[in-house]
Amino acid sequence: MIRNKMYLTFEILALLVIAWVWGDMLQGAPKFSEHFTALQSAEDYGLRQAKLRAKEQVKDLRQDVRKQGNSREGRERIKRAEQLLEHTQQVVAFLEGVKRQLNKLPRNRVNDWMIEQKKAYEIKDTLDKYVKWMVKEYKDLTLPELNALAKSNKATPLYSKKESDKDFAHSYFENASKVEVKAFLSQKQLVVKQYEAEVLKKLGAGDLSSDLHPDVAGGVFVHQPLLQIPVGDHLIAEMVIKNFYGVTKANPRFFVNNTPIVVADRQGKVAFVANEVGKKHWQAKFILRIQGRDSIIIHQVPFEVLPKR
Repeated sequence: MIRNKMYLTFEILALLVIAWVWGDMLQGAPKFSEHFTALQSAEDYGLRQAKLRAKEQVKDLRQDVRKQGNSREGRERIKRAEQLLEHTQQVVAFLEGVKRQLNKLPRNRVNDWMIEQKKAYEIKDTLDKYVKWMVKEYKDLTLPELNALAKSNKATPLYSKKESDKDFAHSYFENASKVEVKAFLSQKQLVVKQYEAEVLKKLGAGDLSSDLHPDVAGGVFVHQPLLQIPVGDHLIAEMVIKNFYGVTKANPRFFVNNTPIVVADRQGKVAFVANEVGKKHWQAKFILRIQGRDSIIIHQVPFEVLPKR
């Protein structure tokens, strides 16, 4: 089965970071704690960006549907996208609440609270229910496989026989420090938002349409991971057209700020240097050949360029 590549990336990253931190543990506990704190800060920044992007995508979807005359199909997509954001936010907020509660605990109470008082099992139940709900609710969208987010060691063939029988709670939280647990929870929040983004793509959130029927526009979108970048850095994005809601042989051409880019497998990579500080836009233009005529989809994609620190 094809596994969700984005989730695997996060899992591999987590293992690499853990290996790196274990090496530094030999050099002293303070440095060990600093690494996990830095990891959590990076993950929390990514989470804030993901929240902003999801809101922008649904906002674009509402505008797109309104342009198309508020069709029933379009209104249904908005409803499903809003429902997704609501459920995702409930999970993210629950995990954020756990992190806040951890801040109030003495260091020697973390293991007891997570395992003996079964907080870890509540976390597992919340994550399992979220993924099952998403798979069931959006099964018509042909989603990539969404892996369980709270696996035991039995489901992960990376552990030695000694560790292989541990359940989710003991595997991740047994004798864990407060900073380790908070970094782990931040990582799970970020993966939950990535799952949300996968569904939003399939719903057409962020679709950019000027004169196409909603069924056609439903498979055209821009994916820009970051809304804010430092001056001098490359802005990275992707222009995509997929056959979600009726796009067939459209012979697409893509333009970035009126400059053509290479289209491969109906995807175009966007990359340019942001040279000026401030709030900016770049123009994504899709030209599709539909029924003998060119149909143009234009979207002004917002981003902000920050001064170098």
